[in-house]
Amino acid sequence: MADDLTIKAIPTKELFVFVLTRDIRLEEAVLDLLDNCIDGAKRLQPDEEKRLDERWVRIEFSKTEFSILDNCGGISVNTARNYAFRFGRDPKMATTPNSIGQFGVGMKRALLRFGRHFKIESTTDKEHFSVTIDVKKWLQNDEWQFEFDQIREAYKGEVPGTKITVSGLTDDASARFPVAEFDTQLRNLIEQNAQSYIARGLTIEVNKKPIWAKPFKILFDDNLIPALKEKNYESDGQAPVFAQFICGLGPSTPMEAGWYVACNGRVIMSADQSWETGWDTVRTREGVGAPKFHNQFSRFRGYVSFQCRDAARLPWNTMKTGVDPDAVVYQDARREMIALMRPVIDFLNNLDAEKDEPEDERPLTKIVDGAKPVAYNAIPQYASVFKVTTPARPPKPATTTIQFKRPKKEVEELIEAIGAGSAREAGIMAWEEALDRYVND
Repeated sequence: MADDLTIKAIPTKELFVFVLTRDIRLEEAVLDLLDNCIDGAKRLQPDEEKRLDERWVRIEFSKTEFSILDNCGGISVNTARNYAFRFGRDPKMATTPNSIGQFGVGMKRALLRFGRHFKIESTTDKEHFSVTIDVKKWLQNDEWQFEFDQIREAYKGEVPGTKITVSGLTDDASARFPVAEFDTQLRNLIEQNAQSYIARGLTIEVNKKPIWAKPFKILFDDNLIPALKEKNYESDGQAPVFAQFICGLGPSTPMEAGWYVACNGRVIMSADQSWETGWDTVRTREGVGAPKFHNQFSRFRGYVSFQCRDAARLPWNTMKTGVDPDAVVYQDARREMIALMRPVIDFLNNLDAEKDEPEDERPLTKIVDGAKPVAYNAIPQYASVFKVTTPARPPKPATTTIQFKRPKKEVEELIEAIGAGSAREAGIMAWEEALDRYVND
């Protein structure tokens, strides 16, 4: 029996280069790099209420190259040497409050997803460094570290920021980057997922074209008030998670209906209509539950935002493409979402039932048609639950159905003589004439 009882558990480089990159789409990898830029801007302006007008990010890609450049403060030499290039987040690394970069794999996974040769140049207000990495050569040895090309003091007037350039693109990156559809999909994702930062003034350009903020909108009127609930999730010795829930109506667009979920401003789920956000759930004894989504609910809009200084407490998955449904915070939040959406669903069911009523007897339809779409963070008034105020209806007189048959020839002659368009209309006109003659006179 051998005396050596050790077992090797060191990961292989191939795991990171060829396996971990498979499950992330190219667009999502770009968002990971953008998250790092946004975190840099946050470090420069930690007050979440203040503007980011001086900060910008420029993304460019072609068949042969990808690059991302920002002026968001840069990476220090110490951070680059000890933390930024590690595969995973070192617990000793200083965290950015309310960050969206969390797991320590985003930058490396994105670069390996794009190509096999990349260069990182970064400048702070004090120093500058550059690193060039040839992945093929790196795979050929057992060493995990990289080496700086250069470390120097920052030049006077040099803009603090980071530039990453990737060449030697993978086959799928080389094939998709020049396609117009990829450009459009990426722009839509950035507009959707980073809209809170764009709204604060951060400029993001994709192939030299800026992306504009498109704030979420919800219908508001004095008679139609969306619901708002706020909740703190506290745990001993840990930073609290603040959650804000908004639930109401929007324009009738099935593709935009559903729940939107954000963590520290980064949208991770959009127009979600799945079980994970409360749809298709069995009603409890208290009547709380939601049906499976269908187009009858195309006006439904729900927004939930989680905020925490410690991003590790937020209920998102490692790729920031969805929630962690087993997270304790999200399990409770989902119950709140189901409870808030129930009155909205009931209203939409009643709204749909009005289609069978005459146009002048559709009060819910009139309320919805009169409401205006307003940015959710500019609505002047919220209610604890979704609130609709309908005008009182005057009581209707009791009615009786009159139904009888007459020879078809006589009916046709009466229709022609009285100038009616149908047998039903002829009967109504004959009734009104008889009423005038024998009752009203």
